[in-house]
Amino acid sequence: MLGESLLKRILEALREVEPQLVLLHGSYARGDFLEGVSDVDLLVVSERFRGVPIGERISLLAYALRRITPPVEAVGYTLDELLERIEGLDPYVLAAVEEGVVVLDEGVYPRVREKYLEVKRRYKLRRIEGGWTWEAGADRT
Repeated sequence: MLGESLLKRILEALREVEPQLVLLHGSYARGDFLEGVSDVDLLVVSERFRGVPIGERISLLAYALRRITPPVEAVGYTLDELLERIEGLDPYVLAAVEEGVVVLDEGVYPRVREKYLEVKRRYKLRRIEGGWTWEAGADRT
């Protein structure tokens, strides 16, 4: 997990994108990071991303976080997009929500978690090495 000082600097750097939710995921969330090697993985939810192409969002986030060490890799979605990606079984998003640690929540995380648990139950999703699997016959409609 990240130290308080680093978390504070990350959240300050993200202030300009007005995040509603910030999830820390990857090696820092799991606690298996390598000092000086691992980057910090974030999933950022903001309505400021509405209508902004994904590449521009990544550039905007990279610029905002450019002075943070260790390096931060962040991906941004609107809340609606995140919920759609959970429903669409996006492996990156599923993993981020599964292992994610809430760093900031402006009241949207319960909807995200509820959607994730509902989709996981409906499809009988299980995390496996390298991805996800579901049971044969699970309702995929």
